[in-house]
Parts: sequence; structure tokens; C-alpha cells
Amino acid sequence: MRSNRNVCPAKSSAAAIFESSVSSRKRVARSCPRKTRCRREILSCSWTITLGRRKYTVVGVLPPSFQSLSGPADVWVPAHTLSARELGEPFSFSWQQVGRLKPGITVEQAKKETALLGPRIEAATSAGPDPFLRGWGVKARTLNEARLDPLIRRGILVLFGAVVCVLLIACVNLALLVLARGSTRGREIAIRAAIGASRSQLIRYLLTESLLIAVLGGAVGLGLAYLSVNWVRLIKPEVFTFGRPLPGLTLLGLGSIHLDARAVIFTLGAVVATGSLFGIAPALQGSRVNLSGELKRVGESQVGWTGTRMFAGRNLLVVLQVALATVLLAAAGLMLKSFERLSRLPIGVNPESVLIARMEVSPRSARAFFQELMHRLATLPGVLSVGLSNCYPLSGSCTGTKVMALGSRDVSHEAGPGIGLHTVSPDYFKAMQIPLIRGRWFSGSESDQSPRVVVISESAARRYWPGEDPIGKSIGLGVTGWEHAEVIGVVGDVRYGGLDQPPQPDAYICYLQSPAGTILLFVRTASDPLALAGPLRREARAVNANWPVYDVTTMNQRISDVTARPRFSTTLLTAFAAIAFALAGLGIYSVVSYQVRHRMREFGIRIALGARGQDVWYMVVRRAVVLATAGIVIGLAGAFTANRSLRALLHEVSPGDPTTYLATAAVLWVLPVAASYLPARRACRVDPCDTLRME
Repeated sequence: MRSNRNVCPAKSSAAAIFESSVSSRKRVARSCPRKTRCRREILSCSWTITLGRRKYTVVGVLPPSFQSLSGPADVWVPAHTLSARELGEPFSFSWQQVGRLKPGITVEQAKKETALLGPRIEAATSAGPDPFLRGWGVKARTLNEARLDPLIRRGILVLFGAVVCVLLIACVNLALLVLARGSTRGREIAIRAAIGASRSQLIRYLLTESLLIAVLGGAVGLGLAYLSVNWVRLIKPEVFTFGRPLPGLTLLGLGSIHLDARAVIFTLGAVVATGSLFGIAPALQGSRVNLSGELKRVGESQVGWTGTRMFAGRNLLVVLQVALATVLLAAAGLMLKSFERLSRLPIGVNPESVLIARMEVSPRSARAFFQELMHRLATLPGVLSVGLSNCYPLSGSCTGTKVMALGSRDVSHEAGPGIGLHTVSPDYFKAMQIPLIRGRWFSGSESDQSPRVVVISESAARRYWPGEDPIGKSIGLGVTGWEHAEVIGVVGDVRYGGLDQPPQPDAYICYLQSPAGTILLFVRTASDPLALAGPLRREARAVNANWPVYDVTTMNQRISDVTARPRFSTTLLTAFAAIAFALAGLGIYSVVSYQVRHRMREFGIRIALGARGQDVWYMVVRRAVVLATAGIVIGLAGAFTANRSLRALLHEVSPGDPTTYLATAAVLWVLPVAASYLPARRACRVDPCDTLRME
């Protein structure tokens, strides 16, 4: 279970509002077959739960679908249960104010009124000791503005565009298949026309067949969509915050995806549109019929376009298919290249075989507790080293502060970004394998009585002492300058923000001098780190059973969570591109196969006149390559324009990356050769005697 203390329930003076987690729901369900009965029993029993070091009485149970504005949580507590220090801080960036507008008040009016609070806040903070807190104001946003991350909106639009491209390619493919089928139905259409069917009736008849195919496909698609939604909802929605506080993201996250009436209506509309789209051309073609010619024909009947006109229409559809596939393949190539570069970025630590666990203890007892716990963990088989820190790499929400002084020079008035502040144990650098550049690490003899010392990152050394050796220099951190600390070491940069963000300046202080109540344990192991999760909990209970271990995971899993969103988008886009590639290949194959079948007599005559089989093979493949080349050229031009929308989703990759476009063209040039291989092989093996006897 997790607690979320950033949400204050409206009109509630209760000690806590409780929502059972998945695991606890299962435990309750064993004794309570009905949910309503379970909730009544929970409330009647006056359940008491312990969160950290505090006990709370359960007074309410919320439905499982409820999501607060600050993200997923299992427990809500009222704000007045927090300490006076937490409530009395003049600035706390973790708090969010939520209000419902009175009837008749517009959003614009509310935004204007809240903006007037800015000057009052500026006046209250301008005389404060910390310039970092100056210049702040108030900005009101609607719920939709707050809960939608622009990057997620952009990603959804890109994926929707990919779906539309795949749908269009599928429509073109079906149009080609219906055209091929309709070309052999001339006698049937002629008989229908002869017994009185008008052209409009023939068009309706043929279009109805196409719509029936679309409806059947839509029904199957809805079934697959239902299964796909259940699969997608298994993905943890919270990992799509990308390590940043995106208020209410889970309200529109993957966990809330479901099929409703609007989705079904949209699907039905898409079914009708696609059925009409791929059915109108074959219907128009099939309604044109030569009655006398078709009724007299003995062999295979043909209807509609003939000769060059017929082939030109099919060729145009193939070019369109390849162009759309090119756009999708280029976009997928850019995303794959971006994700590959993102995954290869150095984090600054070695994430392999590292177990992470979170604990919350009393700050007064933290030093003795963690000293004993780390000693016990270090003696466990398979444990290489144990470290502590108040933040893990790539978390995106580590504590920061401001540099107030460098030596005797006051820099509090200077503008600029802050510096990350991390409370760590002496062995943290060893556990995470952060390299020491110069100086030394913490010795372990530090205490609250000894002179303050600090270890800084390379980025901090370059920013605050460019071209100098910072070892032995003094630095003042925090609103009041803390106590001036001596720089004793410089370590390598670590990415504590997003993976796509460059490493920022960081300062490490020893937890022996500044113990923290909420801390993370980092255990480097010689084998599977999760195998030590049980022993870690047992050792923690042996030291003090009142302080539980939670959020146990591995560093590799943390990295996987951070990359979940770009990996998910890249996987989907690549899957759509693969489908488009396969459909385009099927379209080329169907057109080439159709043309070969109708040119068998021509190929037989050519071979009879001395043409070699490889000449016929080359003739067939060349036509397919020419069609594909035209589609590739058009598609590359379209991709260069459309892929600009991917700029915000790409990392160290330009939307016009030439190598990606060249690779896309090379892959697509293989497609016509592979798709036309079998028809070309059939054409070059034709028997001239058999074809010359055909008529």
C-alpha cells in the first residue's frame, strides 16, 4: 500500500479515507462475496491501518475506478494530519489547489481573478532570504489542461495517424481484390442488366457486397479491440508519467481505456466509410458492361475498364499503397533510431544486479537504524555492497536547492538553475559504481559534530569552478546557506532527471551529518537482486519491526519504467509499419499476379519468338519495381513533411534524418522484387504451345 498526502478531500474531517489496494481487495473478497457487504463490514469494524509511523482509522471506501488528481494511490488522508512543519512551509511545490467554479462563473473569469494573486505573493516573498522563491505567481488551469501532457497528446495523434494510414492501405488492398474479382463477373452483370437491372441498381448491389465485407471485418475488429484493451490495461498507467509529476495523467491513462458506446459508434462510422471507400471504384467499374459482347463470350468474361485503362487504375492504387507504407516505415525508423539512442545514453551508474527498497523511519533514529541494517545486509550471501540515498537515478523528482555562497563570495543574488541535493551514505557511490574523478569519498567517520563536507558532480565542478580544482573549496547550499561545506570529492555525472535530459549539477551530503527519515536502500548483488527481497525485509524487521520496507524493485525495472512510454509508442508504430509493409506487398503481388494472368498469351508469343525466360522474368519484375519506385518517391516526400510532427518525440534524431530515409527506400525496393517473384516465375515458365492454342 502507498499513501498520498497531497490530496485534501473536500468537506472531510475524518482521520483517513481508505481505498483498498488490489491485494487487500482480494483478502477481503475471500470472506465477503459481495463488494457492498465488504464495505459495510470494513466501516462497521472500525479498521485501523498503520502508514509509516502513524495509525489511521478507516472511515470510507472509494470505488476502484476512483483516481485523484495527483496520480494513483491506495490511501487518502486529510491535510490537517500532517505536521505543523509540513503545513507551515511558505512554499511547497507538491501541493495542488483544486476548486469547482460557481454557477455562472466562466473559466476565463476564474483565470483572471487568480492571476491577481500574483502581486500579493510577490510582495510577500520579495523580502525573503532566498531569491529562488521570488517572482512566483498563480496560474489557473482547467482540468483537461492539467491532466493532459502535451507529449502524450502528440504521441496519441501520431499513433492515430498511423492507424489511418494502415486503414487506407487496407482499403486500397480490398479495392484491388474486389476489382480483380469483378473483372471475372462480366457475364453475371450482363445477365442482371439484360433482365432489367439499371446501372444504379448494379452499383447498389456491388456496393452492398463491399459494405458487407466491411461490416464483417468491423465486427471481427471490435472483438480484437476488446481483447487488445484488456491487454493494454495490464500495463501500469503510472509509468507513463515518465518520471515527472503530471497531474491527473492516470485519469486519461491506459488504465481508463475501455470500449463504450462512443467507440462502437465511431467504429460503425469507420466501417461504413471504409466500405464505401474501397467499394465505390469496383462498383462503378462493374456497372459498365457490354451486353452483346459479354453474352456472346464463351471464355473468361471481363467487365469494366479494359486494356491500358484497367491496368492504369490498379497501378495507381499500388503506388498509393507503397507511398503510405513509406510514410509509416520512415516514421517507425525515426522512432526506432531515437529509442535506440535513448536506451544507450549513459546513466552514470551501473544498473545491473541492484535492488532498491524504500523505508520511512524517524529522523532521530535513522542514523543508528540504518547503520545496523546496512551491517546486517552486508553479511548476507551474495551482497556486494549496500548504500543509501534519498533519490534514485532517473526519478525526475529529486530534491534540489540553491547555491548561496562559493567560498566567501555571496552568489545568492545571481540568477541561474539550482543544484540537486542528495543525502547518501559513504558506500552509495560504491553500490551504484559511480566513478570518483578526483578527491575522496565520504570516510564514514562524519557526524553532526564534525565539519560539513560535500561531494559534487563533474557538472557542478564545471559550472561553479570552471577551469579550477574544486577540492578544498567551500560552498553554501540552501536558503540560509546551510553551513558552509568543504568539497572533498568530484564524482561522475548521474542522470537524476529524465533520460532525455542532460545530467545536471549535483551535490551529495553525508546522511551521517544530515539524516533523513525517508530513504532508499541500494543493494548490489552477485546474482538475481530480487532473490534478496525477502532477506532484506527480514533483516529490517529484526532491527525494528515498526518501520516497513516497501517499493521493492530493481534498478533495471526503474529504467524500464522510465522508457515505457517511448517504448510503447515505438512498438505500436513499428507494428503498424510492419502491417503496412505486408499489405503493400500483398497489393503488389495481387496486381502483378493479375496482370501476368491476363498477359499469358503475350508471354507465350514472346517466348515462341525467341525471348528467354529471364527476359520475361525481368519484364514482370521491372514493372513492379517501377510502380514501387514511384510510390517510394511520393512517400518520401510525404514522410519528410508528416514526420515533422515527431520532432517532440525524437531524441538526438532529426525528422529529416537522411540515413533513415535511405534505409526506408532500400527496404521498400526489396518489396516489389519479393512480391513479384512468384508471378514472374510463373510467367517465364509458360508453355508457348499451350498459350497459342488458348482463345
